[in-house]
Amino acid sequence: MARAPLASAMATLLLMRSFNTAGLHLSTHEKTSLDGLRAAVFAKLGDDPNLERLRVEVGEDQISDDVLEELMATLEQAAAGDPGFHLELSDFMADLQRVAGGEPTPKVQAAEPDRKPSEAQLGELEDRANGRSLSDALAASEQLVAVLTAAVEHSPAAHASRLAAALKVHGHNLASVEGPTQAVGAFTESVHIFRQVAEDSDALSLLQLAQALEALSLTFTHPDDSFAALREAYDVCERLAQLEPVASVSIYASIALRLGGTCLSLGNYRSAFTYASEAETRLWSLVEMDPDYLPDLATTLKLLGTCSLHADDFDTAERKLGQAQQILGKLAARTPDPYLGELDHVTKTLAGIRGEAET
Repeated sequence: MARAPLASAMATLLLMRSFNTAGLHLSTHEKTSLDGLRAAVFAKLGDDPNLERLRVEVGEDQISDDVLEELMATLEQAAAGDPGFHLELSDFMADLQRVAGGEPTPKVQAAEPDRKPSEAQLGELEDRANGRSLSDALAASEQLVAVLTAAVEHSPAAHASRLAAALKVHGHNLASVEGPTQAVGAFTESVHIFRQVAEDSDALSLLQLAQALEALSLTFTHPDDSFAALREAYDVCERLAQLEPVASVSIYASIALRLGGTCLSLGNYRSAFTYASEAETRLWSLVEMDPDYLPDLATTLKLLGTCSLHADDFDTAERKLGQAQQILGKLAARTPDPYLGELDHVTKTLAGIRGEAET
């Protein structure tokens, strides 16, 4: 079924409102949705000069028709060419219109402490918690955690894993809306529960524990704290690999790559090279099955090249950075913006290495 065109006039009006909320009596929910809409537009159209012009003109209360018309046309065109962007904006707009019209955002009735939550209730909350509208997803994941926390008190074995998974989702939503530091508590509690569940060493629980530890590591500002969480995740991956060698490859590679980057930031180049080498081995096998792993492989090869330079191993540095250059060249040919800067940096580093070798 064809998508309805984006209501670009309404989207632009809401964008203008997000630039100047002074004097508006907004609920937290409305402000979050406006912030989300503005962030989505800037992520998609950040280079459009009309965005900055509109922001300035809103502040001066002198909005020109040509800016509005051009921006509406740009929004409509972007939404027509990107279904995900269209859906994200539509979700925020529908959310704000519901609140403006006095219709509350749909919520599922929370389970009473002495009553088991229904599968339909949990399923609806889980779907919303993983939805595109960040404000609704955050509200849903918060409610899901509350429902499952009550359920766990009465039946721990039946709901503990699901609560830990819900806390992990809630952590991601908190990090997206309020910032990584606000997600520490949710991720920490998720890890705590998964540790208990994973004592039986079933593969799924180990995988979820490793993922929760990886998510927790991203909330820390100091690399020492990140390293501790990632090192535990690495040990969990080793246990997982014994049970499910194939299923462990992706998470193992991700954890090893993050450990390599963390060690590099700590100045431990030898350990960084060791972890990155483990990531490289697994990523080459993953790339053969799925080219979506190419960016991670390029990052790993750059890391190995950097470590080799610090060790004055210029042959290895040239080889690894040369491989990274080839991959980044292919990626930049398809999608220039994310990769041209990296490609240029690697190319200049290689030129420096080869110049030194010639002298």
